[in-house]
Amino acid sequence: MHQTRTATQMCLLTAALIMLAGCGHDKESFALKGSIEGMGDGDIYIYNLSESADRLDTIHVDQGSFAYQASPLDPTVYVLFFANGVEQAFVARGGDQLTYKAQANNLKLFTVTGNEENEQLNQLRQSLNKTSPQEKKKIIGDYIRQHPGAASAVYLFMRHFIQTGDFSDKETRELLSLLDKHHPSNHLLLQANGYIHSAETHQTEATIPDLSIRLKNGKDYPLCHRHSSWLLLTFWTTWVPEGYSFLYTLRELQRQYGDEDIDFVCVSLDNQIFKWEESVKGDSIGILHSCDGLSWESPVVQKTGLGSLPTFLLIDQENKITAQGHDEAQMRQTLSEHVKKQ
Repeated sequence: MHQTRTATQMCLLTAALIMLAGCGHDKESFALKGSIEGMGDGDIYIYNLSESADRLDTIHVDQGSFAYQASPLDPTVYVLFFANGVEQAFVARGGDQLTYKAQANNLKLFTVTGNEENEQLNQLRQSLNKTSPQEKKKIIGDYIRQHPGAASAVYLFMRHFIQTGDFSDKETRELLSLLDKHHPSNHLLLQANGYIHSAETHQTEATIPDLSIRLKNGKDYPLCHRHSSWLLLTFWTTWVPEGYSFLYTLRELQRQYGDEDIDFVCVSLDNQIFKWEESVKGDSIGILHSCDGLSWESPVVQKTGLGSLPTFLLIDQENKITAQGHDEAQMRQTLSEHVKKQ
């Protein structure tokens, strides 16, 4: 009888230890608990900037609250991606317990607490919120110099110095050299070096290159040997804020000129194809979308001499670039002048 009680007690103790271990936080994963004041139910997306990242995860928001857990490659920058194009970056390490807070009417000014690097990013966002657009790049550059070994420094450099397409800036090259020393073989910085090399070697051409691009529907589109007389070739990306309004205007113009002798081809420079797919999934007809994931190293980008985003090129019947520009009003005016409605 005594042996039976002892065996029973041992089983109960073992079970209790297993339960306690199960309740503990996995040191290889992090947990994020969030609240968005003023938001009801909905979905937001999350992805990380590790080299193996290839998709968006969906987070369901229930009455403004959500929870997420993942196992990062320490330390890793994660990005929350909202349907309106707003991106929010934070840093996670294994074992972190992070708390996220934001307001639905001001998503850009959010906070993430739970580790030192996120606290630094909170302070940076507060500083940026109080400055003019001209001063923001300087403040971000100073942050990178102060924290060159931080995972967030690489993200901020790519977001504010590389993805804008302005590679001629001396500061951009100096920061890249600094980050290379602290993050050798980082896949994002290797891309940045490739983009700068591409910008230095390609030249703007007067005619469109004789090549084909693979469209979203899987078909190849020949830029020079097309059936239409006119081609509006546009370049954009999800990581440039102006890209979304540019895409919206392009959709309007396609509806307006859709019956004319013109093709609308929209090339994305996203190197994370899943983000591009999410952004254009509703465009089933009309605009011909393309994204090869090569970003600035894409052949069509290099051979057209693209220098900034967004950009449009209007190509005529002889494959000459008749007009080009960067803003929506200019794109509207260009079509009204050259493509006569029947």
